[in-house]
Amino acid sequence: MCLKIIYNRTKKGGSIMYYIYKIENLQNHKKYIGLTNNIARRRARHFTDLRCNRHDNGFLQKEFNIYGENNFSFEKIFEGDITEKEIGEKEKEFIKLYDSYRNGYNQNEGGNFGPSNGGSHLTQSDIYNICSALEFCSRPGGVLSDMFEVSLTTISRIKQEVNHNQYINEYKNMSLEDRKAIYKIFCESSNFYEKKIKQTIIKSKRQLTKQQVFMILYNFENKVVTYKKMAEIVGVASTYTLDCIKKGLTYKDYSYEYNQLNNEEKQKIVSLFSNE
Repeated sequence: MCLKIIYNRTKKGGSIMYYIYKIENLQNHKKYIGLTNNIARRRARHFTDLRCNRHDNGFLQKEFNIYGENNFSFEKIFEGDITEKEIGEKEKEFIKLYDSYRNGYNQNEGGNFGPSNGGSHLTQSDIYNICSALEFCSRPGGVLSDMFEVSLTTISRIKQEVNHNQYINEYKNMSLEDRKAIYKIFCESSNFYEKKIKQTIIKSKRQLTKQQVFMILYNFENKVVTYKKMAEIVGVASTYTLDCIKKGLTYKDYSYEYNQLNNEEKQKIVSLFSNE
């Protein structure tokens, strides 16, 4: 890799120094412009993530994998003892100067000083939805990564409050009721919960059909037969499987479908018991 400048002094006269830097593909001359208050640390993080194939910026990662590390340079192009607002404006100027938004690797027009957003294209609404899923759902990272077309590293950094701090703080300052409402709307509008449970099931190991699971769930609500009799009807050796279904530990996708049935549809399940 061609490294033109490494600058590790972050203090000047007791005040924080800010920097603008440029990562450039030496083959096609596409560029990424970023800002930081610790340029050595920022450089290290960029190239560590790129080497590990986990960089937030998918465009930069893809071409890093194609062209190789030796074809990317890192250069400090501005330093100054200025305010956060001023350094944000400087970043905008350099992104425009190098055309790195339309014809480079930047995925926004800059100006958002603070913990890095990794060049991701996520909006305020996206961050709110991701935060709600991280708060109210167990291990949603894989589904969120697919839905928002970002890396698992991006989701992890949002969870750790490294990226997108402004929106994360706004979300955290909402009431519990408002956060739950965001999650509910997100699930309903995107089928998030359904996607989550479908991703985690292992159908090859299943013993029960959807019809049998519906019968079990209906029996929990209406107590048509005893626990023991229900186990016999669906052909399981003990009531342990029934308990797991009741607690939502297994067959989550069938439970989700059952909960979408209306009362008339549920009543039709009664006839299944007479057939057994």
